[in-house]
Amino acid sequence: MSHAAFDLPRPTYAPDRQVGVGASAKLALERGFASVTRKKDLRPAHVLLGILQAQVGTVPRALVLAGVDQADLTARVRRTLIGDGELPTPENPDDLNSPDEG
Repeated sequence: MSHAAFDLPRPTYAPDRQVGVGASAKLALERGFASVTRKKDLRPAHVLLGILQAQVGTVPRALVLAGVDQADLTARVRRTLIGDGELPTPENPDDLNSPDEG
C-alpha cells in the first residue's frame, strides 16, 4: 500500500520539538515488561504482546480496519513465547485464546 493512495499532508521537520512517549505507549511497554521476570529476558514479542493487550484506542481500531483478529494474534504471540520458553505455560490452555484485561 502506497502513501500516495491517500491525501495526506507532507511530514514536517521540527528540530526544536521534543517528542515524548505517550501514555498509551508507556502502558504497552509496561504490559510487555510485566510479562517477563528478568529484564534481560525481554524480547520484541513481549513488547508486541503488551501492545496487543490494549482493549481500547488506536491499536484495536487499526487491527479491526486491517481485518486482523486481535484475540487470535495475541494467542499466537503467546503460543510462540510459550514454545520458546519465554512465558510460563498456563494451567488452563483456554487462557491462550483470550486476551488479558488491562
